[in-house]
Amino acid sequence: MAKEEGKTPKIAKARYWWAVLYQENMRPDWRETIDDLLQLPYAYCEHTADKDSKGEHRKDHVHIIVAKSNTTSYKHIMEVFNLLSAPGKKALNTCEACVNIRHCYDYLIHDTDSCRKQGKEQYDPSRRITGNNFDIGAYEQISSAQKQEMLKELVGYIIANGFTTINDFTVAAMNDFDGCYWEIIVGYNGTLERYCRGNYLKRKAKAEARDAGERKAGEIVADATERAERASAARKRDEDGLRAARSDLAEVERQRVETRGELGALTEQVGEKQSQAAEMDGEIAEKMAELDRLDGEIAEKMAELDRLDGEIGEKIELRNEVGDNLQREQRRLESVRQAAGRLEEDVEELEAIASIAERFDHAGRFEKRGMLDEIAARRDGLRGRVSQFVEEVREAVRRLEVAIEDLARRLGPRSARMTTKALKRDLAALERDYGEDDDRSPKARAAEAQRAARARDANRDDRPPQRSWSQSR
Repeated sequence: MAKEEGKTPKIAKARYWWAVLYQENMRPDWRETIDDLLQLPYAYCEHTADKDSKGEHRKDHVHIIVAKSNTTSYKHIMEVFNLLSAPGKKALNTCEACVNIRHCYDYLIHDTDSCRKQGKEQYDPSRRITGNNFDIGAYEQISSAQKQEMLKELVGYIIANGFTTINDFTVAAMNDFDGCYWEIIVGYNGTLERYCRGNYLKRKAKAEARDAGERKAGEIVADATERAERASAARKRDEDGLRAARSDLAEVERQRVETRGELGALTEQVGEKQSQAAEMDGEIAEKMAELDRLDGEIAEKMAELDRLDGEIGEKIELRNEVGDNLQREQRRLESVRQAAGRLEEDVEELEAIASIAERFDHAGRFEKRGMLDEIAARRDGLRGRVSQFVEEVREAVRRLEVAIEDLARRLGPRSARMTTKALKRDLAALERDYGEDDDRSPKARAAEAQRAARARDANRDDRPPQRSWSQSR
């Protein structure tokens, strides 16, 4: 057997095994007890007439085959065969898997072409003994259930050994499984290849996960290092803490370089740095909350400024409208200038107010507020200085009062109402104190105001639309 089957690959696991046992080392009662000893289907033939190449008689031996319902290992089947050995002796040195169960079965009696060509002794088929339901026909025909079991074995073989290609699996299976498995390998090649592909994808995923973990660990270490450095820079006033932080960072860097990515050694230090980073994140969060609160307050102040800008814009428009109405009324007053009395010298305050008003359009937001305050202050200085206007202009003044009071109601703030009253008192004082030929007379001042208004309007391209006297009323 050994010479003829010498080309057969060494198989580690199989369902069918055969061996050569020498009778001189076998139990004396092996023929009577073989059924109970093996407890497996078997077939054997005693070779008592074999001769070697010199024609001399070879030692008597037994060729035997055993069959298992599933695959078993070489080590286990050797223990089964040695159950036939005499105590303290070994009836066989090795065994082999049956690549072709029919060929092995025929070889028991040398019923093969090669045996006949070599002139080996031909034994009668009656000398081939079987037991424990040995059925060569059933072994040649693999059932569907057996195929599924064999497929399960091959799948388990792929998973256990981690084959990633069908080629690697096939080469290994040809060495580790007997010939009856070849049909399964060929017939279920696609299924087996998918399991190999699954191993490949699993191995690839693990490698990617490992690489990702290493990268993440590096990022964590780098992030922890960066956070620790920022914390050290922010806490320079605490020199002891700074030195300790730098020492910790140096130790972490040294250990990181020494270990070259050994995550286990860095885990504890990364945790410490993450804790520090978490504390810094808390502090930063508090500062950001404070900044958000300040931003909210600033936004409120800006909204208030925008509202005040709107009110100021409205007041500017109303002031322009009042100016236009005053010009129209001044033209009416010019017709009755003969009735005007003497104006007191404090009319210069009105010139100052007019000058401030001319500069108002070109002033900034805060400067405008100062101008309004100055106008109010000057207005208050004139309060009580203007006496009763001439009787002839009282009707015109009453019409002006109606328009001014309407604008004052729309203007709203106290400053506008106070300005209206102050203007009426100033006009009365001008009526009383100045004559018609005085340079400070209402006519002269009205003409001067008109010239200033024309000059102002010529330099203002975005002048708001003016309403007529009838519209203001």
